[in-house]
Amino acid sequence: MTKQAGAPVLPGRVRRIVRGVLLVAVGLVTLPVVAFVALSIYTSIPKTDTFYLPNADFADANYLDKLQYQLEATGGSYRSFLSGSSTYYAHRIGPGRSTILALRWYSAGTAAIDDESFEKLTISAPALREHKHYEFKVEPSTEVQALYSKGGSAWPTNVCTWKLAGGQLEIDATSEQYVVHISGNLVPGVKSGWPEWCGKLQTLDRTFNAYPTELAKLTPWLGRPGNHPYDESYRPHSGT
Repeated sequence: MTKQAGAPVLPGRVRRIVRGVLLVAVGLVTLPVVAFVALSIYTSIPKTDTFYLPNADFADANYLDKLQYQLEATGGSYRSFLSGSSTYYAHRIGPGRSTILALRWYSAGTAAIDDESFEKLTISAPALREHKHYEFKVEPSTEVQALYSKGGSAWPTNVCTWKLAGGQLEIDATSEQYVVHISGNLVPGVKSGWPEWCGKLQTLDRTFNAYPTELAKLTPWLGRPGNHPYDESYRPHSGT
């Protein structure tokens, strides 16, 4: 009786090689997918940047006051007046004799289009020394000034910017970082045409650790002037 020929049996070494090739092929296909999912998860996590900068100050401490004057003079609407600009330009930083303390927060949003958001807090305080505890009152007439902005990164003219009034600033200065706590009432940075969505009055209460940096290392996101409003409302390398 004649046996029927079955499928050829590959030697063990050949089978191992084929199995290895298949595993490599599967890995090459799945690795980009896994990397994409991991990157998507990472970019969806809100990011916070904090820093302090000696020998610095607001690039234009009167920026919001100038906007207020121009808005009153032209009689235009808040949104149309700020076309191509924004109140958050007030957070720009330049050389000075003060110490800048800053917090920048950014969220890349969801899978929806243009739902990224951000917050900026910039404080100008007197020159500070390490290994000391400081307490300051924050009033319109004091040497400590603070600005806070929040809004959608894709909508510069809709961003709300406040000044801190009637507040308190505490700083524990060490050689490695400044522990900053600031609290108080917020008043509109530009009163004329103040958008309803910004609200009339809010309070601020933030604590953060600020780390030293240099003026030359600032990006538009952190405080250097950009070429476009988006340069200052989107955080670099955040999926934008």
